[in-house]
Amino acid sequence: MSSGGDQQEMCISPELGYGRIAQPVRGLICLREKSKVVIYNPGTGKSLTYLPEIEARKQAAIKKNFGYDEVTNVFKVLAFDKSQGAKVHQILTIGSSEQSWRRIICDHDHSPVTEGLYKDGVLYYKARSHTDESLLMSFNLSSEVFTVIELPEGVDTRMKKLVNVKGGIALVMDAPANGSIQMMVRNEVSGKWDMVSFMIPQWKQTVEDMVFYFIGTVGTKKLVFMPACAR
Repeated sequence: MSSGGDQQEMCISPELGYGRIAQPVRGLICLREKSKVVIYNPGTGKSLTYLPEIEARKQAAIKKNFGYDEVTNVFKVLAFDKSQGAKVHQILTIGSSEQSWRRIICDHDHSPVTEGLYKDGVLYYKARSHTDESLLMSFNLSSEVFTVIELPEGVDTRMKKLVNVKGGIALVMDAPANGSIQMMVRNEVSGKWDMVSFMIPQWKQTVEDMVFYFIGTVGTKKLVFMPACAR
């Protein structure tokens, strides 16, 4: 519905046949089908397909996240296969001399439950601990260190989608927008979470019968919505 900054309309070639499109990172997107990942450039229509497959016992259990290491200037893919245990993760450095998945261990038992949000060299994603507790995890793409970010008590479990709001991290419900938005926004300095809600004027008159999902912001005032057919 809105465009600006580095936002652009993206079209995925139908012959690629991959699933849900994750957040673009520096103009590139990472697609997955079963245990195979492809890095796709929607601007040129070219893709990097000759990448090693994720080592997975159950392809349906794979979660993957894509980001950019700003220290060494390389893209990385972080993958997780629940069937291999809650501490075992895999990472692939795109363009490295040894093009293979490396296993890394996280001290915090968890299973990713959402797509990741990339911001300033760090991947953020919602997860679940071995005690069934909701967590927000961060993964530094340079140091390759996992960190647990505390969530406020009583946070609505339906708030499981991460979006970028004015450069900060926010949790929103992964549900169709209806003109009213509620989100929990994290203060990057204090680490506290604030509940923010507002109404969008003339929502029904604008979208009519189309279904849109809120996916974040551009700049300080523009809200970005994605049509349901693009999910």
